[in-house]
Amino acid sequence: MAVPDGYMTSDAIEGVLALLHAAYPNFTQLIQLPEITADQQRVIHVLRIGAGTGDLNGVLLVGGTHARELVNPDALVGLAYRLCWSYEHNLDVTLGQKVWRAADIRLLVEGLDIFILPLLNPDGREYVRLYDPWWRKNRGYNADGSRGTDLNRNYDFLWKWAIGQTSTNPSNETYYGSAPFSEPETRNVRWLLDTYPNINGFVDVHSYSELILFPWGDDQNQTTDPSQNFLNPAWNGMRGTTGGYGEYIPADDLGRFTDMASRVHDAIAAVRGRSYTAEQGFQLYGTSGASSDYAYSRFFIPGGHTKVWALDFESNRGDRGSQYGFQPFPYDPDALEVSKEVQSGLIQFMTSCVCVVREIGRSLAATSEILNGLSNFRDAEMMKSDRGRKWVDLLDRHGTEALLLLRKDRAAWAAAGKIFTAAAAIVHRRESASPPKIDRSLVTQMERLAARLEKRASPQLKHALADVRRDLRKVVGKTARQVLN
Repeated sequence: MAVPDGYMTSDAIEGVLALLHAAYPNFTQLIQLPEITADQQRVIHVLRIGAGTGDLNGVLLVGGTHARELVNPDALVGLAYRLCWSYEHNLDVTLGQKVWRAADIRLLVEGLDIFILPLLNPDGREYVRLYDPWWRKNRGYNADGSRGTDLNRNYDFLWKWAIGQTSTNPSNETYYGSAPFSEPETRNVRWLLDTYPNINGFVDVHSYSELILFPWGDDQNQTTDPSQNFLNPAWNGMRGTTGGYGEYIPADDLGRFTDMASRVHDAIAAVRGRSYTAEQGFQLYGTSGASSDYAYSRFFIPGGHTKVWALDFESNRGDRGSQYGFQPFPYDPDALEVSKEVQSGLIQFMTSCVCVVREIGRSLAATSEILNGLSNFRDAEMMKSDRGRKWVDLLDRHGTEALLLLRKDRAAWAAAGKIFTAAAAIVHRRESASPPKIDRSLVTQMERLAARLEKRASPQLKHALADVRRDLRKVVGKTARQVLN
C-alpha cells in the first residue's frame, strides 16, 4: 500500500509552532513538555495562545494520538495559525460556508488560555509516513519484544479492566500498555492537566466516522444511581458487559455535554453540510483508559481537580474505505475540507468554554479578588442548591450566546455591567453582620435585560431567559444565601 503523501512531517509541525510563537510573541507561549518519546527521543511542544489576563478558563486541544490519523495534526496547526492571524489583524475566519467573525476569535483569544498540542505521537507519525500507513500505536518498546502502546487506552480510567476495544496483548493495536501512564506521551497530557488547573475544556481529535463523542466510554450512561460509578469496586468486572451496570453521570453534566456536542455538530455542518453524529462514546464501542474519560473523571476523584468538559472528535467520513478514513488522500482537497470542519467544531467548543461572568467582570476592570470570590460562591454555595444549580446550568449552556449578544448591543452591555457590579457587591458581603438584600430595582433591571436579549436569542436561550424572569420574582428582599435556600 502506498505511503500517504502531502501531510506535514513531525519536524515541520514543531517548526510551525516555533514560527507562530516567533511571529506573535505578545500573545503566544511555546511550552516544552517534560517527557521525550521513547524511540526517537523527540521533544514535543505545545503552543499556548491567549491575550487575556487574570484567572481564565483553559482549553487543551490534542491531535495525533493515533499515528495513522494524519489529517488531525495538520488541522490543529491550521487552527493555531488562523487564531493568531485573525487576532493580530482583526480579520474574520472563513471555513467553507461558515464565517467566524473577528469578534468571535477575539473573545476566545482574550477570554481563554488555549493550549494546542497538535501532535502527541510524533514517533508513530513518522513510522506511518515512511513505512506503514496502518500503524496506530506509539513506538515504545514492550517486554515481549513487540512495539507500541495504544495511547488512547493508556490513561488512568478503569485501566486495569481492559473494557471493550482494549487489549492486554502487546502485539494488538489496542494494547493498553504495561501500566496506566506507562508511556511518555500520556504522561505529558497528565502533566498539562496538573500544571494548568485552569483547563476546563479538552478535545482529543481522532479519525474517522464523523462523530462527536462525550463521556462515558466504558458503559451506558445513567443519571439515577450514583453508586454505579467508576470508583465503586463493587462493580469491577461488570462494566461494559450485560451485567446491568450503567456509568453514573450527573443529569446536569449530561445536559451540558449534549448541548455542547449539538452546537459543535451545527458548527461543523455549516462548513460544507457534513453532519457529524453527536453521541456518548460507548455508542461507538466500549473502552477503558481513554483520554476524554480520564480528563472528565479527574473531577470525581478526591483531590480537588477542575471539572474538565471533555470530548472526542472523530473526523472524516471514511466511506471510501478504512485507509481513506484515517488519512484522506490525496491530501488536497479532501484533507483540507476535513481540516476546516475540525477547526470550526473546535472554535465552537472553545466558545462554549468562555466564562460569561468573568468576561463581563474583566470588561469592568473588576479585581481578581471579586472575580475569584464569584467563582468560589458558584462552586461552594450555588452548586449545593437546586436554584443555584439551575442558574449555573443556564450560564454553562447559554452564557456564551448571551455574551455574544451583549457584545453586539452597547446599551445591553452597559446594563449588564451595572447588574454585575450590584450583584458582585451582594455576593461579596454575604458573610457580613448585615448582608445586603436584593431590591426591586435590581430585579427590574435584570428582567429588562433578559427581555431585551430574548428578542434576538435562539429558541433555547429564549426559553431559559423566560424561566429566569419567572424565577426573579421570588428573590426580592432576600440575601444571596436566602435566594439559594
